[in-house]
Amino acid sequence: MNYLLHLLLSQPNDEQYIGNMLGDFVKGPLDKQFSPGIIAGLRRHRGIDCFAETNQFFQNSKQLIDPQYGLYRGIMVDMFYDHFTACNWHKYSSIKLEDFAQYIYSLLAQQQNLPDKFAAQIPLMIKYNWLVSYRQPETIARALHHISQRIVRPNPLSGSEEELLKHYAAFEHDCHEFTRSALQYVIHL
Repeated sequence: MNYLLHLLLSQPNDEQYIGNMLGDFVKGPLDKQFSPGIIAGLRRHRGIDCFAETNQFFQNSKQLIDPQYGLYRGIMVDMFYDHFTACNWHKYSSIKLEDFAQYIYSLLAQQQNLPDKFAAQIPLMIKYNWLVSYRQPETIARALHHISQRIVRPNPLSGSEEELLKHYAAFEHDCHEFTRSALQYVIHL
């Protein structure tokens, strides 16, 4: 899902990076299945998701998308924001995105006991350098297509990247403003 923005908003800590990335794969109560650091990252991920649901810029972005996409607009915005996070990484971090991505891939490759659905993605994430390739709209299109395939019921996500291109400048503006406000919000998490 939207790994890169969650990584940007994470505490700069290995376990919290992992927890932030696992957020869409771990549901329900957080138990002792994970270390305290990973649990902290999972809680942060959930806090950021709650923040997004009330943030005016995230909501503006959802409203830009054709209503036919319904509840899937949030997933689309998540992916669109990862595109802009990758394109504008230099505005938020002094570490080059390529170097940061390699660090995260190395960290992921060492992990044990991750949820199966997430663990299955790690080799693909590394092979295709997902975090850096989010800069390309084609990567976002492929990601949306793959997400659509994992959802059991019929959905309109495959091909939905056209909405990104239709409102590109507005999404970029909203993403930047959302990120600025989220960086302030996470100080208190």
